[in-house]
Amino acid sequence: MSKLRTVLSSRLRLVRGPAPRAAALIVVAVSLVSAASVPVVPSPASGSGSLDDPPGVAVARTAPVTPSPSPAVTPMPVVMATPSAIPTPTPTPMPTPTPVPTSTPAGSCVLVCPAVPTPSPQPTPDQATAASFRLHVPILEYHRIKPSQGERGYRRDLITPPGLFSAQLDAMAAAGWKTITMGELGDDLRFGISPPPKTFVITIDDGYADGYQNAMPILLAHGYVATYFVIAGRIGLSGFMSASQVRSLADAGMEIGNHSYTHRDLASLPADQLPREVEGASAVIANITGTWPGSFSYPKGFDSPDLNAALKACPGLTTAVIETGSKPQTWNNRWQLPRIRVGPGMLPSDLLARTSRY
Repeated sequence: MSKLRTVLSSRLRLVRGPAPRAAALIVVAVSLVSAASVPVVPSPASGSGSLDDPPGVAVARTAPVTPSPSPAVTPMPVVMATPSAIPTPTPTPMPTPTPVPTSTPAGSCVLVCPAVPTPSPQPTPDQATAASFRLHVPILEYHRIKPSQGERGYRRDLITPPGLFSAQLDAMAAAGWKTITMGELGDDLRFGISPPPKTFVITIDDGYADGYQNAMPILLAHGYVATYFVIAGRIGLSGFMSASQVRSLADAGMEIGNHSYTHRDLASLPADQLPREVEGASAVIANITGTWPGSFSYPKGFDSPDLNAALKACPGLTTAVIETGSKPQTWNNRWQLPRIRVGPGMLPSDLLARTSRY
């Protein structure tokens, strides 16, 4: 009752004047009677807990107490469970991640992941053999085998018409010359093997479609092979060979060499971009032909120390060719092997004389 008086006094202090005070008394009395008539909802059973209980703690509760006119109503104490009764949660072990299986050789996913395993490193000759053993195998450099009508400037200088190409090979075959690929030449330098006299190499750069459409039938008619240096990023583009044509060349015995991925001047690129251009291009070609390229042709003919390091790090590569030059064909010079550039002005007799003096 003393608590009731306190509540009434606090609320009546907010009302000024006799009439409002009487009205307020009536409102307060009605609210207290309404609150006393609301039934009390029993608490959950002992030990079941509620939303306000601490997690993992069982609480013992008593039945609700009915209000009594007695002024001394003593509530039942809340009994907390002892700490020993609280179960200690068992930590759930984290599962061990399952490694994702992959068929990609480590370190070879530079541009695309190759489906073909990288070749194993091959033995290298001793220093004496690498410096002293020399070959004299002419390496011919072609670009386009097509009619030259409509072409101007430097593009015309890259063209050898099919009739002239066939006549050049006629002259070489009549004189007893045989062909090998750049990959075979690299193996000869590695193992100190001299190929038969009158052995030469035919290389065709850039991977234009006419290399398949026009050059391959002429090569096969002479029993010759060639090394096609293709630009990996242009395979399938208009005017260039498709992947199926590149594969057909390889199936016919031609070697598919690496001519970079974009044909940019690699000598001017930062070192961290060179693996994409070199190893990435080799992986693209390997996915098409089933064989990693063994030889490389420098785009625009320029090389550099960083580029040479990228070539040496690329799986499968053994040799590289430049535009021209006079370095001897030795193992130590295998990354700068010179070529004889053949254009529309080289007659069959001129080519035969040039290779015979090599």
